[in-house]
Amino acid sequence: MGTVMDQPHLTEEGIAFTVAVGFMKKECLIPKQTLSHICRTLGHDMDCMNAFHAYEDTITAVARRLVVAGVGKSPVVLERKFFPW
Repeated sequence: MGTVMDQPHLTEEGIAFTVAVGFMKKECLIPKQTLSHICRTLGHDMDCMNAFHAYEDTITAVARRLVVAGVGKSPVVLERKFFPW
């Protein structure tokens, strides 16, 4: 994930995307397992990209909070524990 991509895209691990916080863009990754957890918890059955788009506002809000909190890793990985549903 060396290049910052503006469009979410599927990788082997999950969905890679970027968020803008202030004047910087930060690479993020939501693993397939996290997307699956979100779908199961909310009673939906969909593929990774559809799940990402369905919950994109929530996912990107969580990512921005992590960036603001100073998560230094790149990409910022959104684990299940960040989605308490």
